[in-house]
Amino acid sequence: MLGGTTTRVTAQFDKTNTTLADVTGLTADVIAGQTYQFEACLLLTASGANGFKVAIGGTCTATRMDAYGWGANGTGFAPLAQATNVALGTAIAAQTTAAIIAEVKGTIVVNAGGTLTLMFAQNAASGTSSVLIGSYFKVNKI
Repeated sequence: MLGGTTTRVTAQFDKTNTTLADVTGLTADVIAGQTYQFEACLLLTASGANGFKVAIGGTCTATRMDAYGWGANGTGFAPLAQATNVALGTAIAAQTTAAIIAEVKGTIVVNAGGTLTLMFAQNAASGTSSVLIGSYFKVNKI
């Protein structure tokens, strides 16, 4: 993976429940024994009734992953979470209010190669929350 990978959402990804799921299109291949930095920028529709949560998942395994996230609802920014040595598939950032954008950044040391994927779900089941077209996921070897 020379120069890294940037993937983006080309079809709106909708969620109506709180189960984290891989966002279609936001996946990168990673190699065992390497360290990567990642950044996801999610354009969202999430109301105050449902909010959202995000995680980094995939088929690879990690020796260590550290990440943080923030979100905005059109009136201000809010730090969401900082996760130190978090497990893949565990929510890194969550917001219980309306949101129009979220960002997650971090690093991962890959133990066994595979894929790295951005995951998304509602924080509380209500209506529909969506990741919109144009959202992206960057993964670079460092």
